[in-house]
Amino acid sequence: MRKHTVFTAAITIILFFNNTFAQSIGEVSVKTWPDDRKSAFSFTFDDGYLTDYEYVRPIMNQFGFKATFYVIADFLTENPPGNWRYGTWWHFKQLAQEGHEIGSHTMTHSDLTKMSTGNITTPGTIQYELYQSKRRIEEKIPGHLCITCAYPYTNHNSSVDNVAKMYYQAGRATGSSPNNSSMSENELFGVKCQWPAFNSPRNSLSDDLDELENFKNYIQNSINSGGWAMLMGHEVYPFSMLKEMLNKGAYYPITTEWLTDLCNWIKTKYNANDIWVGTAADVVRYMKQRDNFYYQVLSSTNSEIQISVSDNLDNSIYNYPLTVDITVPSSWNAVTITQGTNSQVVYAYNSGNKKIIRTTVIPDNGIVKLNNNAVPPSNYSISGKIVYHNSSQTPIQNAEVKLLKSGETIAIIYTDQQGNFSFPDLSAGTYNFTFKKTGNWGGVNSSDALVTVRYFAGLESLDDIQKLAADVNDDGKINSTDALLILRRFAMLIDSFTKPNWLFSPNPITINLSDSNYYQVIKAIAAGDVNRSYVP
Repeated sequence: MRKHTVFTAAITIILFFNNTFAQSIGEVSVKTWPDDRKSAFSFTFDDGYLTDYEYVRPIMNQFGFKATFYVIADFLTENPPGNWRYGTWWHFKQLAQEGHEIGSHTMTHSDLTKMSTGNITTPGTIQYELYQSKRRIEEKIPGHLCITCAYPYTNHNSSVDNVAKMYYQAGRATGSSPNNSSMSENELFGVKCQWPAFNSPRNSLSDDLDELENFKNYIQNSINSGGWAMLMGHEVYPFSMLKEMLNKGAYYPITTEWLTDLCNWIKTKYNANDIWVGTAADVVRYMKQRDNFYYQVLSSTNSEIQISVSDNLDNSIYNYPLTVDITVPSSWNAVTITQGTNSQVVYAYNSGNKKIIRTTVIPDNGIVKLNNNAVPPSNYSISGKIVYHNSSQTPIQNAEVKLLKSGETIAIIYTDQQGNFSFPDLSAGTYNFTFKKTGNWGGVNSSDALVTVRYFAGLESLDDIQKLAADVNDDGKINSTDALLILRRFAMLIDSFTKPNWLFSPNPITINLSDSNYYQVIKAIAAGDVNRSYVP
């Protein structure tokens, strides 16, 4: 186990082997990264450009990724039109509300290493630049904590770091190699990132391919080492605007096409459980909570285990869910896990010579209670597979499947990499189960709007799932209104439909288990993807 101090109740047995220990029932093991993924990755974009909202946001939202935007506080205005190329506070407030991080890039983007320490009221000093930018961000975006900063020009020294430590939890600099999975305080104030410095000429998209491959190699090195990689970007434009913006002085702009290709590649690594994509703040939260985590088994019986979990960190900042494995009695199958007001049911499984459950806990957020649901063994099970309604029948990973009986949730599980799900050891009775998925919506463009119009005009036929995708305003009809909404979302004039981003058929399902197991293939489709072109 890592730096996890363990306190145990009298009934807990501890066995020592080579200065490590294996604990019996109630042992808690924190995974290096959320969902036991191999590495972490963060998208960061500097300066607070308008392109963060206009071009980066739609790409991040398309893939379900959250990014960090480091803004220069004095360069943002209240309302448009703002400073040329820069966004407004409204833009970044919207980004924060969608789950993106807004971090500090100081007040004026001056070189901090050329300043005196000063104080928080004297412009042109380190303290002023770092303190006032944090204060301004938190004032303009109520409820948003600004806990990481990016040094202007990536320059910093011990004087800068000492001031940054007073107000932030980490400071981003630069470096060619990924960060380690655990970092000391000094390392956290020199977080390494890589930025793609594109070679000239950039006359076609293929001219940027070498930088894309170099960046993929950098991320792959992070996956191999289990570390934390990070992109530092600035302005982002469609390739059609690249020449114009370079002539106007844009600083190594990234194209939307390059960023989309990178996201597609990262998504394949995400689907393979190789990468967790998190904001810089959330990666720091997870890392420090994990490395300071400790627990105490308060009680343990064959029907209930109670565990306290803590990290001795500031709970107003450090409140990110940690992925943990907990050892339970070998006789347990379905387990109800409760912490505070949150409760879920998961199934235990064998790992080596242990029976464990995997869940999430938040340190200092209440006692974790595990209860044996005592599901009577039987020969019945509910299982199935979720695939996308495209020609490849692409498996859908990480879709939520909720099982209910008599209106109460029995279990919530997520599909594996092949789209499979299974609820074993069920007694006879009537069950309902439903499906849900977040993130990674896509595949919708003008072709889908055309197909919708053609169907409305009687020139095109659609199957039942395509009809489900076409009725984006959920009024039970498919007509030109739906086509217009699809076009508007493709043009980024709207960012949602009335219907959820992900649709499933059938959903929900009601079955009566009485004399056999149940298996069902579920079809999924993105709302608006009428021509079934998306390959998630």
